[in-house]
Amino acid sequence: NKVFFAIEKTREKSALLLSEYDHLGVLRQLVLNQKIPERYDSDLRALGFVHLVTVTGIHLYALSSYLEFGMKFLAKKNIISAGRALFLARAFSFLFWGLGWILCGFRAGMLRPLVIVGLRTVAKGLGMRWRFWSPLFLSLFLDLIMALVTWLRGDAGAWAPGRLHYALAVGGSLMMIDLYRDQKISTLKLHFLLSLGSWLLVALWDALVLGQVAWLTPFLSLLTVPLYSLVIYPWVLVGLFFESRPFLKALTWISDQSLSVLGRWVVQLKGLWVVDPHGLA
Repeated sequence: NKVFFAIEKTREKSALLLSEYDHLGVLRQLVLNQKIPERYDSDLRALGFVHLVTVTGIHLYALSSYLEFGMKFLAKKNIISAGRALFLARAFSFLFWGLGWILCGFRAGMLRPLVIVGLRTVAKGLGMRWRFWSPLFLSLFLDLIMALVTWLRGDAGAWAPGRLHYALAVGGSLMMIDLYRDQKISTLKLHFLLSLGSWLLVALWDALVLGQVAWLTPFLSLLTVPLYSLVIYPWVLVGLFFESRPFLKALTWISDQSLSVLGRWVVQLKGLWVVDPHGLA
């Protein structure tokens, strides 16, 4: 198929461009769904950067939320009409989501937030009740279906533990947002709820399975998710489109320096950061 061949060729070309500067592999993981080297992956997870090394679509959901907020702001200032603001917000969100999904090799997991939000819109349009735990149930159910299909096709990694992390992160974040959806809350609080929800259920799982809790991870997400959603991720797409090596080098430098500063801070607080759940209780 010529279309899929062209897409794979674009992904390979993008990977070569990023590999020149993205030594940690974080940008290739977010943009292309290429696995981070094991020596970096385990360290990033242990330090609480799990949201940067798992492609769940949360960064795209956050970007969509920020685009919607920005367009609403322009509408309030009478710069553009409310109808046009809504159209532009949805158009740009669809564009970034489509590009992100294609570059990630059509990773099904990235569609979870989009599918769940779409199902909520349909359910409410039909007058059905939407429980606050519905996003979590749907996220786990969709993951079960995808894992089952993958397993039937002979993939031994269909039931990998990472799949459950993806489902818990997406379901938890959307569940937390739905819980406060009818209340008037600030963008900062909405983002914190997104960060908290994406971590909470994963933390419970890690406490039961790994015997440790990185309990300050939501605050780390509060700093890194806006940086990667609003600055690094969309502009990396622009840099790849124009094949601008200096631009990609600058963005990679920002990413590496940010992770380096936060990483040193986390290491210094490691005794407070990652704790035994019984000690935390």
